Amino acid sequence: MPQPPYCAMLLFELHEMADATVAVRLLYMNSTGPLTDMGEHHVLVLDDCSEFCPLENFTKRFQHLIPDDWEQECELNAAASVYNKSVEILVLVFAIIVVICFILLFGIYCYNKRKTEEQEEKGLSRVPVSFVKNVT
Repeated sequence: MPQPPYCAMLLFELHEMADATVAVRLLYMNSTGPLTDMGEHHVLVLDDCSEFCPLENFTKRFQHLIPDDWEQECELNAAASVYNKSVEILVLVFAIIVVICFILLFGIYCYNKRKTEEQEEKGLSRVPVSFVKNVT
């Protein structure tokens, strides 16, 4: 089976007919410049249908291609749960690291504050003293 060209599209239209039945119309579009012009659409007619194929005939013809279990087919639960679990773990680890950093910073702040208060009680100052050498 040949591959469709780049920017090719199949469009499935669902129509309600005058007799209250539902039919599918299949259109094919192809363009080499999709940003400027999508080109003309071509009606595709299936072998045992007209342009508007009754939905029952269409589903019977392609029943073997329609998945029974969409979640299993797309692996929605498995992929989503693995992704969500890994994101939860990363967020938890990041939060723990941030909390530990804040605790360490607060501990360093308290230690320096207490050390400064003790030095002030002893009459010591944290002001730097510069020594000037007498040059004579």
